[in-house]
Amino acid sequence: MVAQVVQRMGVYGIRKLRSIHVLASWQLFFGERFEQRDPAGQLIQILAGHLDEDAKLAQLERRMDVLHETGAL
Repeated sequence: MVAQVVQRMGVYGIRKLRSIHVLASWQLFFGERFEQRDPAGQLIQILAGHLDEDAKLAQLERRMDVLHETGAL
């Protein structure tokens, strides 16, 4: 399962071990391709954006918090 996350997120420039740990845990909790389940598509927009990896992860964490708190994911 982690290999799937590494491969999928590598396309978006996410390769740091810390980032992969976070994303793999989300996949465990929220299911495969959790990033595609955002009703507003913001997770995909963040991933596809031109920010550096650390900035992407920070924005992803904020968005995941909102999705989790509102029950959208």
